[in-house]
This record gives sequence, structure tokens and C-alpha cells, in this order.
Amino acid sequence: MQDKIQNNRFINMIQKHKYKLSFNFISCVWGSVLLSASFFGSPIAWGGGPIGLYFPAPRTDTYLTLYGPDSRQIILDENDDMAPGSAISRIVHELQANRTYYIKVSVYNNPQRNDSGYYRISVKGPGGNPLNQALAGIVELHVNRDAVQGYLETERAENWYVFQTGDAGMYIIDTTFDPEHVTKAVPVRWPVFPVRYNIDQGPLGAIDADTAADLTQSSIECWNEVDTSRARLQRGPDLDQDLHLGSLGPHPRLLGQMFYDEVRKNVMLFGGVNHNYGLTFADLWEWNGAQWSILSFAVRPAARDSFAASYEKERKKWVIFAGSDRAGNDLDDTWLWDGRAWSQASPENSPSARNTSAMAYDEERKHVVLFGGANEEEILGDTWIWDGSNWTEKALTTNPPPRAGHAMIFDSVRKTVLMFSGFSEEGNPRDLWEWNGREWAQIGFQDGPVGRDSHAFAINPGGTGILLFGGYDENANRMNDTWLWDGNAWTQRSPADSPSKRQLHGMAYDEEQDVVVLFGGEDSRPNTWNDEIFGDTWIWDGVNWRETATSEAFMDVRDQLFQQGKNPIVFDQNGDIIDLLRGNGARSHILGFAGPQRIERGIIRSGWAVINGWLINHSNDRMKKRLSWTLAHEMGHFLGLGHAQFYGHLNRNSYDLDDYHYPLMYWVESSAEEYPTVSLHYDDTIALSKLYPSEDGILEREYGTISGRAMFDDGRPVMGAMISARLVTDRYRTVVGGQTDGLQGFNGEFELPGLPAGEYEVWIEPVDPGSTVQIHTTNAILFPVQPEYYSGERERGEDNPSIAATVEVRAGEQTNIELICKPLESVSELNTQVLAYGSPMLGGLGRLNRPNEFPYLLFVDDEIEDVSISVAMHAGQSAKLQIKFEDRLIYDAASMLPASFIETHFTRKGDNGLFAIQNGTYSIHVTNNSNVPGGYTVLASSSSVDYETNVNRWELY
Repeated sequence: MQDKIQNNRFINMIQKHKYKLSFNFISCVWGSVLLSASFFGSPIAWGGGPIGLYFPAPRTDTYLTLYGPDSRQIILDENDDMAPGSAISRIVHELQANRTYYIKVSVYNNPQRNDSGYYRISVKGPGGNPLNQALAGIVELHVNRDAVQGYLETERAENWYVFQTGDAGMYIIDTTFDPEHVTKAVPVRWPVFPVRYNIDQGPLGAIDADTAADLTQSSIECWNEVDTSRARLQRGPDLDQDLHLGSLGPHPRLLGQMFYDEVRKNVMLFGGVNHNYGLTFADLWEWNGAQWSILSFAVRPAARDSFAASYEKERKKWVIFAGSDRAGNDLDDTWLWDGRAWSQASPENSPSARNTSAMAYDEERKHVVLFGGANEEEILGDTWIWDGSNWTEKALTTNPPPRAGHAMIFDSVRKTVLMFSGFSEEGNPRDLWEWNGREWAQIGFQDGPVGRDSHAFAINPGGTGILLFGGYDENANRMNDTWLWDGNAWTQRSPADSPSKRQLHGMAYDEEQDVVVLFGGEDSRPNTWNDEIFGDTWIWDGVNWRETATSEAFMDVRDQLFQQGKNPIVFDQNGDIIDLLRGNGARSHILGFAGPQRIERGIIRSGWAVINGWLINHSNDRMKKRLSWTLAHEMGHFLGLGHAQFYGHLNRNSYDLDDYHYPLMYWVESSAEEYPTVSLHYDDTIALSKLYPSEDGILEREYGTISGRAMFDDGRPVMGAMISARLVTDRYRTVVGGQTDGLQGFNGEFELPGLPAGEYEVWIEPVDPGSTVQIHTTNAILFPVQPEYYSGERERGEDNPSIAATVEVRAGEQTNIELICKPLESVSELNTQVLAYGSPMLGGLGRLNRPNEFPYLLFVDDEIEDVSISVAMHAGQSAKLQIKFEDRLIYDAASMLPASFIETHFTRKGDNGLFAIQNGTYSIHVTNNSNVPGGYTVLASSSSVDYETNVNRWELY
């Protein structure tokens, strides 16, 4: 009986990892703010009752009705029991030319409170051509809030449901249930500001990032709908495989595999599962000894867990075999990683489909040996050899008992492959076996680890034996014991610190750093429905375990928030909060992040945030819009987007954006709606596509590229300027841009990929930190050039729009051009860092509100030798600069009109007669001395001991 119970325990454990969520829901738990953010002027707390349930009721009857210009019903289509993603209702009818028609959708169902459904209405004219207008789009329907059975019908008067015909003829009207396309959050009883991103057709898969901030002091209540359908991204790798939030590293997981890549000289992590949230991974991560980074590929193995893997040292390839996919199906494919790309092998023979097998590279005989595993029917005990191109089964007279969840590794002392324990029909055998290339033989030992499964092996630092850590014993105990095998005997180690008890973790020896790296694993949680799945990284140096800084500073705060049912999403104005969570110096790496342990199919459930706190104090209409823009902008950073800038030469410094401004992740307000609608533009398409390439290369085939080089008329490269392109036939909807030297180095090169085919105007313009666009640049040369349109063969560096030439973009092709321009004579070239920017509002006395309350902070350590600070004013402005060290005033100066800059320079020696640099915190205060609202920019640069720019520690966003 005990054998049967144990067998069921292991099989149930395997099947448990295949659990998937069939629908998603979002709820917020109200609670106190863990960390105070009062220094920003007002705290922001996360919380709230139900934000909304985003899944269809089990039975829904849908009616689609078409009305004519006289408001009389023309035709009714009824469809019962909708199917998500299907065309649930269709009307085909002949309509008159140039007339207005109305569509009504009625829904009957058995609702639950706050259920909601979303319907896409599409209208095609004669010949099947879609109507090219914004009025046909997404329809939002909410069932009765009081959970009373009944129906809700849309109102004909709303723009969503009105369309204008063109030619007379047959029109096709389809209504499709689409729960994940665009979601408008449901307001709850508290004043909230929810933003929802849905990129259902994008490379990220179906991303939902639902955030809500309790703005109690300003009592702002608004909706913000982010419509990403215009981005026209093609579906790429699923969310489960690729989404990585901030810089925290891989999602918590178990049943992944780790190895040392001799080509990249780093430890790698692939695959695994987080069954708490139905996530199975196909991501490949790289550990460089200090932090994790993700690698993205168009071709790669399918998401999987419970697979076998081994690194072939002779061929420098990592081999993975089998495992289980997202649906719980066992696989039988073989994949190879060569340090640069994945490729699928095509062996003539192959082991059967299975999971939880193990294999190791036999360095003596130059082949990989695989043993055992499990499938739906049985636990296996077969032996297979991989020779680099084919699998061969070994027919042996002596075999170890069938097993799964075991560990294998090459023993350099014995020159054999070792296999320890695992799970078999007999439970967890406490046995050690070795493979000599011909047969298996058991190795006897007395003292040593207990029998177990789901443990991990790795080479001990210095090659001094084999390390074993953790696992799951036959008494259902997770373990965190550390053992060392020296080729002849086991020795238990007693480190001062150790990872917590766990099983199914990954572990690998880092040859470059001479340490063992451990990641992830799982432990049980008493009296809860889900397990504790780890996302921590530990290092074994041969004597002690230590947790790395990438997770250490964040864990305590994260765990406290999780106990309150919260998931932290942090947006930080000056880096203090992020430093508190992530450790000092983290501010240059991240703008916003969330703890991945509370992510359910990409939905960020709840948390708290500090979102550019100074905006929250303003309650007028303009500031409401600014707040919505700011949160949408920061959520874009959270998804991995960067900055760009477009001016269009009209309304250059207006406070309100309009159709002439198209910056990346800054929003164009829709017409006169109470709740603004914003959309991603083509530059977002480019950024997302580079982060998450589509598997079929659709962007490379269907879109073109403008690239080239920008230079002054004397041949010098233009560094840090903006290159913009506008589609001539769609001037106000298709604008893209990029910065010179963004990727290629300081030679003036630029690249604008992802462009729809057509004719483009192309121009160069300066990076303008005073614009309301509020761009951020790194090591940019400010104001380097005059705005200059590309003039084709007549390009001479003199802007004359009358001779401007267009650039033709063809699908799948790259067009190269040269842009020649003249430098601005009135402004010197400054290789500086934009530390802060904006067009600040004036207080009652003509002084800026912000500087005194929120000074710019500069942190100086031993690496910094000198610091330069300057303030650049807009034309006609005057400013005052004060610098304090540890609250002591060390510099006080004002600009004289019409000066453009206030500049000062500090050194360690104080040889310029000014304050000598000391380590510590400096605060920079700027006051506007004029009564005219205008912008300024604080610029700064510093030199380290080796005279390289060192500003990352204190840059502000």
C-alpha cells in the first residue's frame, strides 16, 4: 500500500504541474500602504474592491440589430451560446449609398456581479472591403451591476455603433465576442485610476496589466482605455514564454534546467513551470555572475518542463530531450543550443515520449547517456546514448531499477557517469550507480544522503567533487541539505546560510566564476491551495551559500506585501523607493517593476505605486489628463518600452498634445471624450518587436527600413539628434523616429525599421529637453543641428522645404540615405547627461514649486573625480542655481538675461577655488527668476578615476 501511495504521490506531482487556468479574474485587496511616500507630496495607496471580472457568463444569448437612417429596425440576427473569438452574429444586407446606419447589440445571460463582455463590430462594404473609419470598433457591454437576471442593450447614439456607408451594395456586419482585445476598467466605489494594456495581437501575447491607485487626496476618478489595435503587431511567442518585468530576472519556477555555456561563458536557464499561475516557460536566461538577462529567438523549443538536458563539451552544444508541454502532453523531440541559436535535431531513432528523465555527458566516451523517466503509463528504466546526431538504445543485462526524478552527472575522478536515487516503484532508493560506457554498476556507500527525488547535482567549485542539494524524500519532506561526493565517499557540509527547503530546482557550475548557481524550486505551503515557488538566486562558493543582491533586497518587502494580498508595482520619481526595495544603485536599471510571484497569466493583481508623485497634488482638468498620460507612460516602461520624440514643427511647446506631436509612449487625446483614448504608434511597434521578435518574421517581410548616416556639412558625424519620418499619405497617424548612434556607435548612423510601404518625408532635428514631450537621452549632444529635411540629390545642409524629397520604402527592403545639416552657431556642443527636464509651473511668487520640495539628488562616491552641473534655460528665461552638500549651501548663482546656461565645476582638490568634492549626497535646487512660465533643463556630467563618464548612479527620469 505504501508503494502505491508513493507512486501516486509522484505521478500526482507530475500531473499537478500541468494545471492551467481556464479564465482570469482581477481583484484588489484593500490594506495600508507598507512604505510611506509622503516626501512626494501625497501618498499613493493601492487597493480597491473588485475591479471587474473579465470572463463570459456560461450562457449568453446575443442579438444584433441593424437600424436605418430613419431609426426603424431593418433586420435582427439572433445567436445563442456565444463562443469566444467566433463570429456570433452576422447581418448581410443591401444598404443605400452615403447613409448613416445604427447597430444595436443586446445580451441576455445569467450574470454575476460585475461580469463584463466585449464585442468587436466589423463592417465590410461592397466587395468585402472594411470601412476605413474609426467609428466601427470595440463595443463594451456590462451586465446588470446588481446581478439581477436580465439584459443590457447598447445605446444607438454612441459613436461606437454608428457607421456611414459609401457605395450602395451588400454590406456584411459581424459581431465577435472578444474578451481580451481592449478592456476599459470598471470604476469601483473608491476614486481610482485604472489603466489596462491589452496587446492581444502583439509579440508579447495577451498582456493584461491592470493597475489601480487610490488617489484619496485628489479624488480623481477617470478611465483610460489603451487601444493597441493600431499597432498592427503580429502574434509572436506567448506571454508565458517571454514576459519579463523590470530587471528582477526569471519568473519563479520549478522543473527548469541550468547549464554552463562554454561559448558564452555564462550560466543559462531554460524552461520550467509555475503551476500556481498556469505558466509554462520557453524562455532562455543568462546569468553573468551579477544579474540575469533574457535572450529572445524566433526559433526555439516549445514551452516545457520536466525535460532532460546535458552539455556536450566536445561539440559545445547543450542537448535537451522530451519533457511535458503546456497541455501536459509528453514530448519526444531533441533540441540543440550552440551558444548562439536553437536548432531542432532530426535523429533516425529516438527514445519514447517521457518526462522527469535525466541525462549526462560522458566526457571520457564523448557521448550523452539518458536513463529512465515517466509517462502516463509507467516509470521507465531504459538506457539511451546520444552521439551528436542520433539516439541508440542499449540492450543491457544489468539495469538500475526504473526511476524518475533522479540526477546524473559525470564523475571526473572515477571517469564514469553517476546516477543517484530518484523515485521508483520501491519508493526512493538510496542507491548510487555508475555508467562506464558499456554497463551500469552499483557503488556501495555507508554514510551519505537519504534517498530522494527532485534533487540537483553540480560540479563543486574548483572541480573538487560533486555537489548535491535539496530534494524530496519518501516521508514527504523537502530538504535543504548540502552534500559533497569526492569520487569515493559522501561528506555532509554545514554552511552558515543555506537556501530554504525545496525540490525541483535548477543548479549549475559556473566555470568562469568558479561557483555553483542555484535558481528556483518549490516547497509546500501548509493549509493553502498553492505551493511556494521560488524565484531566488543562490551562489555556492565551496564553503557557504549566499543569496545574490538581485533578489535579496526585494524579498522582505515583497513577502510582507504578499501577506496583505498585494503585489508591488513601483514607479519611482528619484530612485529612493527602488533603492529601498532593490538595494543602492538600482535606480539606473529600472523605472517600474512587479514581483512575478503574483502574476496570473500576465494579470498584475494588486500592489502599490509611487507615480511621479508631484502630479497628484493638482486636481484641475489639465492635471487629470497629465496624470493619465504619466501613468500610461510609466506602464509602457513597465512593459519594456523606451522614449522617442517628435515635434512636427507646430505647437512646439504647447502644454496640450495634439495631432502634430507623435512621441513614443506619449498619447494623442481623442476628440472631446470625458475619458481619453490613447493608442500605441508605430514606434511602439518597433520597440516591442525588437524585444519580442515574431516567430514568422512578419515585420521583416511586410515592413521596410530607412537607415543611413547624419553628418554636418564638413563631414563630422551628428551624434544624439532625432531622425524622424512621416508617411506622406497619412501625415497625422504614421510618424516614427529614432536617435542617431542609438545602436551603432558614435558615427551618426540611424535606423528606422518597421515602416509600412510608401513615400516618407525624413528630417533631422535637435533633441529638445524643454519640450512638453519630456524626452530622456543618454550622453546626447544637445541642440546640435538645425531642423533639416532630406532633399535627395540636392542635399546640401540648407533646409528648404520646397526642394525636400521623399524616400520610398518597400516591404522587406532597406533604404539608405545621407542627411547633411548645419550646426547651430549659438549653442556649443555639450556631451552631457539630461538629469531633469520639463516646463514647470510657477507658484504665486514667481518661484518654481518643484525645486524646493523635490530637489534633484546627486550621489558621489570614490569613483567620481569631478562633477559639472549646468542649467539650460529657454529663450528669455532666467534661473537661480543652488547646490547643497549635506544641507550646507556650497554654491549659489543666478543667470543674467539673456544667458543660456549657469555652469559650475567641482573637483576633488578644489583647485578652481570652489568646494572640494566629498563623498555624500548633493541636492540641486533650481529657481525660475522670471514670471513667464517656461522650461529649463538641469544638465550634469562627471568623470571617474579613469575619466569615463559616470552618471548612471544618479540620473533622473
